[in-house]
Amino acid sequence: MTKLCGISTKHIQAICSKDEMKTFTKLEPVETKNLVLISIQDPNDDENLDEYHSKFKDVLSVKFWDIRESYIEGSKTFNIISDKTSNEIREFINNNLDEKFFIHCQAGVSRSASIGLVIEYLKGLDIDNSEIKSHWRYDYNEVVFDKIVESGVKPKLDDIIDNNIPSLNKYKNSKSYQLVSSLFNTKYNINPYQYDTNMTNSTGWIKKISNKQNPKFRGKIKTTKKNKSKKTKQSRKGNRK
Repeated sequence: MTKLCGISTKHIQAICSKDEMKTFTKLEPVETKNLVLISIQDPNDDENLDEYHSKFKDVLSVKFWDIRESYIEGSKTFNIISDKTSNEIREFINNNLDEKFFIHCQAGVSRSASIGLVIEYLKGLDIDNSEIKSHWRYDYNEVVFDKIVESGVKPKLDDIIDNNIPSLNKYKNSKSYQLVSSLFNTKYNINPYQYDTNMTNSTGWIKKISNKQNPKFRGKIKTTKKNKSKKTKQSRKGNRK
């Protein structure tokens, strides 16, 4: 088998440059059929790599800069890896956790090493003692690593309320809040950002998102006594008229 500069582990065949990837596919066409490839290019790199990508079992091709913070240079804007790309990479890795990976970027030093660390992290390996961190060749981009790892972390309902709906903090111990909290962290994936964050009545807000997300909870959350008395007063006024 062709020896590439860098590491080769049980889970990762190679972390290398674009040119090394090309060489490997030519010299090891049989081996590549058993590997999944994560191909990283610069956003302004228009080279078509389909000829090489077709040799692999599965491929994710992405483009992003090897930078740690966004900046503007003249009339050009250079952005860090986007949320969309981060999600795509994490999803691809999760869908291929049982496969062996081949990763390349332009030089095979930073971005590809970051993806290698993400793979080890998602596999539950000890990344603090990773060979990727200790190898002389690699200088992983911690921003790329953090963005991809955090892309799969669902925000907690408590944090969203603390940061966006402070007026609801006093209702955190209510049964209604606890119900929605449990829903938020399950497959119903309730997202308070989609709803009226100006509502100050906890039960009304919770009832609204619960009923909208999951019909089986309709009627399970009752309005507060305060709301009931308010509705009663309004109905009485209507009757007097």
